Formats: sequence, structure tokens, C-alpha cells
Amino acid sequence: MKKPILTSGLSLVYYRPTGADVRRTCAAIWEESGHVRLVSPFLRSGSAEPLERAMEWFDSVCFAAQTCAEVLQACLAQPEWGIECVRHGASDRTLGLGGLAKPLVTDKALRREVARQCLLQTIQCLLQEDSAFADVRMDVLEPDNTTGDVATLDLANGNATRICLLKKVSSTDVIRRGILAMDRMAQPASTWQHTLLVMPGLEIERPMFLGKSVTICSLDCTMLHHALQAQLPTQR
Repeated sequence: MKKPILTSGLSLVYYRPTGADVRRTCAAIWEESGHVRLVSPFLRSGSAEPLERAMEWFDSVCFAAQTCAEVLQACLAQPEWGIECVRHGASDRTLGLGGLAKPLVTDKALRREVARQCLLQTIQCLLQEDSAFADVRMDVLEPDNTTGDVATLDLANGNATRICLLKKVSSTDVIRRGILAMDRMAQPASTWQHTLLVMPGLEIERPMFLGKSVTICSLDCTMLHHALQAQLPTQR
């Protein structure tokens, strides 16, 4: 099992040029093992000069900070840079991703990492807020763009659930992805008994269950909660 990464305090970062009414998502930050991690496509990218200078300043702030709160205070103290930080709330049903629909430039890596961190923060909040998950332990995995693995949940009965975040897929491809997850669990290297596939933008009203081994849901907070509850051992 890969070494867990401790993450906390996800915030989305916006850039609003002087005099502009519209802001656009330009980065995401979170706390990781005592440091502030920043992901952005605009660092040393040769993009528009005002934005590039603002991101250089923001990068230096994040490098010196230990918490996202410190970064937020720096942005408030120096508004002339046009950088705004907004703490992500896991109770937000849109998961704070609305601003990423129209970024300054297309950047799949940024959207993927932000979605991953939003999913992690949401699951962590659900596990903490619902006493039914008191005995559930979550191991956060290193990013894997091939499998989409995000975390493993270890349940009280000894079983494990692997959580995977997939890119947006067409409705005709959903079942095939579930079958591929079943095939993967049949491999000798698999150490988990259930897979939860999270598909952004999936338009369903409730989690989909493919037998007892695969659950499929969207990034909707309530749907994630129901999907996780279904993994709990049945009380006798």
C-alpha cells in the first residue's frame, strides 16, 4: 500500500484583473504535510504579463506559508494583485467546481487535481460528520492518472473499498467502466473487495450498483454519502 498523504484546507484561487467584473479560476491550493501546495497552469507559462506577475507573487506567498489561512491573509492585505482565495466547502453540492467551467485557458491537469482534492475533502467530511463511519479508515493514495485511484477505505469487517475518480464519460460508456473495474478486482494484485467509481457530470439521481462489487456515482455530495453508506457492514 502506498504511503498516505495528509491533505487539508482546499481553496480555489481566482484572478480578477483591475477594473474587471468577472473572475476566473487560475489555481488551487491545499495543505499537505505542513506545507501549502499550489497547482496552476500559469506559473512560468508565458501567459498574459499581469497574470504571470500576479502568479509569481502568489507562488512566493504559498512557498513561505504553512497554512491556507496565511495565504488568504496575504491576498486580503495586497488586493492590488487581483488574487482571491475561497475556501472550498464540502457541503457545496457543486463541489466548488463551477468556476472551472470557464478557466482562463484549458488545463486538464488543473481540473483533474482540483476535482481529486474536492472529492477527498468531501469524503473526509462525510466520514467525520456521520458517526456510522466512526470505524472507517481512509488511506489517501498518490495521484494515478491511469487508474484514477484516489483513496482506499478500510472497513471494520476487514473489507476495503477502492475509490476511483474517472474523467467525464458518455452515458453509453458507464457500464463498460464498471465491468472494467470488476475485471481489475479479479487480478491477483487487487487487495480490495469493492470499487466506488466517481464520474463527474454523470446525470443520475441515485448511485448505480453493479452487483455487490462496484458502485457508480457522480460528484454530488448527497449521492456520495449514500454510496459510502451502502459499503458499511450490515448490522445484525
